[in-house]
Amino acid sequence: MENFAAIVLAAGKGTRLAGGTPSPKPKVLYELAGRPMIAYTLSLLKKVGAEEIVVVVGYKAAEVKKVAGEGYKFATQSKQLGTGHAVSVGLSQVTSSAGNILVVNGDDSAFYNPETIQKVLNKHVGKGGVVTFVSLDVEDPTGLGRVIREEERVIGIIEEKIASSEQKKIKEVNDGVYVFRRSWLGENLPKIKKSPVGEYYLVDLVSLAVLQGEEVGVFKLLNTDEWRGVNTKEELIAADRLMRERLKNASQK
Repeated sequence: MENFAAIVLAAGKGTRLAGGTPSPKPKVLYELAGRPMIAYTLSLLKKVGAEEIVVVVGYKAAEVKKVAGEGYKFATQSKQLGTGHAVSVGLSQVTSSAGNILVVNGDDSAFYNPETIQKVLNKHVGKGGVVTFVSLDVEDPTGLGRVIREEERVIGIIEEKIASSEQKKIKEVNDGVYVFRRSWLGENLPKIKKSPVGEYYLVDLVSLAVLQGEEVGVFKLLNTDEWRGVNTKEELIAADRLMRERLKNASQK
């Protein structure tokens, strides 16, 4: 798909990865197979042809900028006010004529195949909707936003921090990859209301689109190895092992 820009969310502190203490480095700079997580993400976005890439930085921003290198724009999220706020900050720096915006996290998108992201983009354009997001089924959905459906129809996504005990049982989760029609995103980001925990959640745009009667697309990720949440030391170790296996297998082909 042509004519799209990308926003990479990379402002996190990585406190949980550091055992609950202030992290020595930003979350996206923790390494998989000797390479910072964000490096895989930026490489992926180049492969799928993003017209412009904006990296939203915050915690130890200078370090993230140095690792990312040249060829990117940077937007600073000075306060941690949630994903909705982060995307708003990032969108303000998109200067291209891109009609669609791909949003990814810089800490959990290292394993995506470019072909998969291309399929997500193609589905978004083919459906002609205002938002398409990626979901997958996981055994342990702890810490992730749950996909809320009425029968088969998606009606929203609820973050775990404010999910009910019944909603927390849902296994289908949002993995943080979205494609938005740029004009709709710009008009509706200001409509996100602050959550009970004081953050602005990007996922609220899904239910807002549903309320507006707009088309919401869902791309179900069947190969769950393409997404790895990296929030704890154990998850980092597992992701590092998987990346080393993947690179080894790729070198043997």
